[in-house]
Amino acid sequence: MGFGFGPASEMQKSVKANKAQLRKRNSLKENIEIYGTSSDEKYEYNEFSEEEMEAFKLKVKQEKAIEDRNRIIIICSAVVGLVILGFLFNSVL
Repeated sequence: MGFGFGPASEMQKSVKANKAQLRKRNSLKENIEIYGTSSDEKYEYNEFSEEEMEAFKLKVKQEKAIEDRNRIIIICSAVVGLVILGFLFNSVL
C-alpha cells in the first residue's frame, strides 16, 4: 500500500501513532508464569448413583414442562389481549 502523498500519508502516520500508544499485551505463557494456573488445586466431585441421577433428570423434566406450560399460557393470554384491544380500537375509530 504505497500511498506516499496527501491524506493517505497522514492516515498511515495516524494509524502508526495509534498502534504505538496501545499497551503491550502479555501472552498466555507470560500470564501463566505470573499468576499460575488453577490446576494446582484438587477438586472433589460427588458421585451420584443411577437412581439419584434418574430422579434428578425426572425432576428437571417436570420443572421444564411446568415452565413451558406457563410460558404458553402467558403468550396465549397476550395474544387474546391484543386481539381484544384491536377490536376495541377498531370500534372506536
